[in-house]
Amino acid sequence: MIPHKPKNHVQEVMETIRQDAATGTVWPDIPEDLVDFLDATFPPRCYQFGAEALEEHLLYAGSVALVQVLRGVFERQAKEAEDDAEDGSEESYWADRAAAGLDTGG
Repeated sequence: MIPHKPKNHVQEVMETIRQDAATGTVWPDIPEDLVDFLDATFPPRCYQFGAEALEEHLLYAGSVALVQVLRGVFERQAKEAEDDAEDGSEESYWADRAAAGLDTGG
């Protein structure tokens, strides 16, 4: 029997985004400067035996995973905003936000 291959962080981020799309989850707007700041604060790093406790590294790895999810959602939002701008459907963007109970900018 072949052992289960662990997922890497990219697979996990894409799975989260796909699940959100399938369930209709609408994320609040995520500012790029926040994602950049968190990305710089929590860059991916390998566990170094003896340099840190495993528990500390696992907590850090959870922060890295969250930043990667936020980056993926931000990129999806940016692409959707770009597509909406090309279609001239900015109104549908605000209608979707209003339907989700989010800030409508006005």
